[in-house]
Amino acid sequence: MLEKKIMQVCLEMGLLVCLFATFTQAQTATEILFPNQKDITQIVIPYEVFKVYAAGEKVAVAGLREPKASGEVILYNSRGQELWRKGDFKGAPYVSLGENSNKTILITDSTLRDERRNICVDENGNTLWEKWVTSPGISQSPDGRYGITTMVSGEEGKGKFQIFELSTGIEIPHPIPTDYAYFYAKFLDSQQVVLLLQQVKFQRDTTLTKQAFEQYRKLMREGRKNEIGKLVLKTKMGWKEPLRRLTLVIYDIINKTVIVQRELVSRNGRSFYVSSHYHGNLSTSPNGEYIAIAGMNLPWEERKTAYPYVVQMLDSQGNLLWERGDFDLISDTRFVEDKLVILDGMRIRVFDVERKEEIGNFDAEGIRRGRDVIQEAILQNNKLIVQCSGINDFRVSTLLILDLSTGEFRADLENPGAFVLVWKKGTKGVVLNKGKRLLSFIQ
Repeated sequence: MLEKKIMQVCLEMGLLVCLFATFTQAQTATEILFPNQKDITQIVIPYEVFKVYAAGEKVAVAGLREPKASGEVILYNSRGQELWRKGDFKGAPYVSLGENSNKTILITDSTLRDERRNICVDENGNTLWEKWVTSPGISQSPDGRYGITTMVSGEEGKGKFQIFELSTGIEIPHPIPTDYAYFYAKFLDSQQVVLLLQQVKFQRDTTLTKQAFEQYRKLMREGRKNEIGKLVLKTKMGWKEPLRRLTLVIYDIINKTVIVQRELVSRNGRSFYVSSHYHGNLSTSPNGEYIAIAGMNLPWEERKTAYPYVVQMLDSQGNLLWERGDFDLISDTRFVEDKLVILDGMRIRVFDVERKEEIGNFDAEGIRRGRDVIQEAILQNNKLIVQCSGINDFRVSTLLILDLSTGEFRADLENPGAFVLVWKKGTKGVVLNKGKRLLSFIQ
């Protein structure tokens, strides 16, 4: 029996790609539709696609070929014409594209040290260079001139911030401090980078530590092991609240200049810090005018979650515009034009950045609290369309349609494979489900 299921729609600057996965008992195939001005180009790939990436006039499709599940990437132009393909990777590669770049970075393979192989490919599919860097790999600038490592992954202290010239793969020296426990970085525009450098200094009360271990040994001798947990909770074995310092840096690669470097603190005067293993700590707006940071400002004893619950909004010079701390559990943030979309627990909250006010607060039924992130978000005629899924589980998604004018909310829960289809130029769109049935038409 044959079944079709929409797997993903990828929209970038008006470029639309829609995927349908076709399943039979014997094999899996993926149907890719490239809507053009007059017709639709249809391409069928004889395996299941893992994820689609789109930027400018390019579309990269990453999937797994059977029977050995070897990874493959195919690059198309916006008309659906194949430009090149690369295969035989261990698992489905991740891809980095630039809006105005003729280069593609394929991120694949990994080591026990949590490093990944990054392959830079030109417009003809020729390999320019390869680099092994800390996961999640190299992200390229919109113009394809530079690449940067974006975070420390895995245990603290592993990895470092690096800048590369993409044409040659040569690492570019920079004056950014390296005395951080972990960092996050994103391009603000084609030549400026925003970094968060988190320093953590652990402290211990030696007297309290000695007393705690004496009590621990006594409990062990007396066979009162059931009381050890209470002892640890009460004394923390001498460990004190660590000293944290979060530094914001805005660096100009071309001019080799640190434009901004200052410590971030919360408005209540407390230390403001970010998580070491969190997906959405740092977001930058498409126009490069705003920076959003999701963090925390409470000591260990008062925290209810390991996820962020405070958002600071900064301008492009690092000046604080506003701060809000009324969040439950922030699992992702995403700029959509001049709006900031925040996945807060099982709610989606929308903020107008310029007006500094919340314009939407929706109960996002179907969202997995603390597990889902925002994969795609589109704003059209005051309707916000959001696709959420697990950070690496792109094929199980929830589609949410939020009307910012009326406050109405709609979620496609029966068909979690549903996706948004938006025509070129963003003039109109439809929402489809597994059977291609039209659910709504958005004018």
